[in-house]
Amino acid sequence: MRFSNLLNITTSKNTFKSFLILLLGVIITLALTVNTFYNVEKQKKHEFIEACTDLNNKIEVRLHAHAQLLRGGAAFFESVDTITRQQWVNFIEHSYIDLNLSGIQGLGYSIIIAKEQLQKHTAHIQSEGFPNYTVHPVGDRELYTSIIFLEPFDMRNQRAFGYDMFSEPVRRKAMEVARDYNSAALTGKVLLVQETIEDVQAGTLMYVPVYKKGMPINT
Repeated sequence: MRFSNLLNITTSKNTFKSFLILLLGVIITLALTVNTFYNVEKQKKHEFIEACTDLNNKIEVRLHAHAQLLRGGAAFFESVDTITRQQWVNFIEHSYIDLNLSGIQGLGYSIIIAKEQLQKHTAHIQSEGFPNYTVHPVGDRELYTSIIFLEPFDMRNQRAFGYDMFSEPVRRKAMEVARDYNSAALTGKVLLVQETIEDVQAGTLMYVPVYKKGMPINT
């Protein structure tokens, strides 16, 4: 009888020890799991922040490069009295945009046209060998703009030839910022005129101003 009681007591103690060891093992396992999960999440967050920072830096560098390219184009216009269409072609070709800044649809020059000068302007561009040239979209406006140079002058970019960007609110806002602050201004997301009905993509445009020589620009 005593032996049986002693056996029961010993068995109970062993069971309690086993349960205690199991409980401690579960707690330690949970603690290690939580710690590992925390470290993994911390590492993922750190890697994500690094990737975002790297991407942000690349975008900034790319946009600065685009702005500098446009500044070069503006300086080209300001350095001479008149630039011909062929001179603009030569400028673009020697900028090697496809090699250094791939992804640009085109680099162009747009002029401002007063309402009373629209007919004269249209006739002038048509006389240069573009009989179908018109400023579009059509409509009665006090002020027009028109893309008169755009390279490469391929089939897609020809769709934007004569386009009045000032007639579209998103483009107009960026053009006004560039004009008023003498800065490179980027539009919000727009649908480029060059897009067709297939594989339509959103785009953006960047502007820098070209001012008339000798005119005040401090206001």
